[in-house]
Amino acid sequence: MTTAVRDWWKSPEFRQFLPYIQATAAGDKRHYAHPRFDLKSNTPWLVTRAALDYRVSCVACGALMAPFRQRKGESGVYMGVTCTQERNNACSRGRSASNAYDAIWRLIRDEVTATRVRWVEPAAPARGRKQIESKRESFI
Repeated sequence: MTTAVRDWWKSPEFRQFLPYIQATAAGDKRHYAHPRFDLKSNTPWLVTRAALDYRVSCVACGALMAPFRQRKGESGVYMGVTCTQERNNACSRGRSASNAYDAIWRLIRDEVTATRVRWVEPAAPARGRKQIESKRESFI
């Protein structure tokens, strides 16, 4: 399944995955402003397979890529909106990637019920806890 537009998270093909996406606070210095998106561990195998086969355009450069990717060295599937780091690491550093993550977070927050999306509280870092909490509140 392929979606060719850069705002692919608005497509009906992507919406079939929404009930299975879990937003988790990153809790580290580099990613505290955005949650991480993963497929839940209890996602049916057929949905996971369809997610891994799903292809969309990178939000930065427009290249065809897989937004759902298998984690290296461990089980689990995560979601990215740009090319992989091996292909082009500049894509993930731009404003278009940040805007896409924000839009997906709003979509999940607004359209999926609270019972389907579970916010996982990050482990408290040694310092900077207030900064993380103030950023987290902007998502709510």
